[in-house]
Amino acid sequence: MTPYLLLRSADYASALRQATKMMGNRGFDTYGGDDLEEREKARPIRYIDQAYRYFLEFLLPSVKGQMERLQALDSANHDIYLSCAQGVEKIEAQLGSRDFKEVVFQDPRYLFLMASSRKYPHVLSGYRGAHREVASGWQRLSCSLLKAAHLIKSIEEDSQDINDFAQLGMFLQAQGRNLHDLYQFEW
Repeated sequence: MTPYLLLRSADYASALRQATKMMGNRGFDTYGGDDLEEREKARPIRYIDQAYRYFLEFLLPSVKGQMERLQALDSANHDIYLSCAQGVEKIEAQLGSRDFKEVVFQDPRYLFLMASSRKYPHVLSGYRGAHREVASGWQRLSCSLLKAAHLIKSIEEDSQDINDFAQLGMFLQAQGRNLHDLYQFEW
């Protein structure tokens, strides 16, 4: 991930301010400030938690099961399937890492910073008073979690919009309004 907003971030503090803007661009309330309110930290943390559960309870066990079934075929690709299954186990171990979880669930903006750390390695310089390098596994895992959380947020918001549109349609029909010509409706 190479977001433009982190281009001029010289250190952790400026990167965190820019990550706040990135969250504001994604529909979270920042009130024009440089920090997230506690309630606005809790909402994205719920999306991250859902992404975590999706990975650990569905996606990774599913992929691991597929690799085990493919290994059982005893084909020429057996070693490839074994390697993929071991890769899934490494990902599960990284997701289960206490250190990784502590950073991810401390502040949702850290996902943006870690996901961007390949292009901008300085974004965590100053985190807890030290120069912190983000391991490539953490960087890739952060990208994946960020994308999954974004998809979950989008699905949730779309389902709310669909519900709102359905209620509006029912209201308009109850008023005797034809839904096929809403351009002529006097809003």
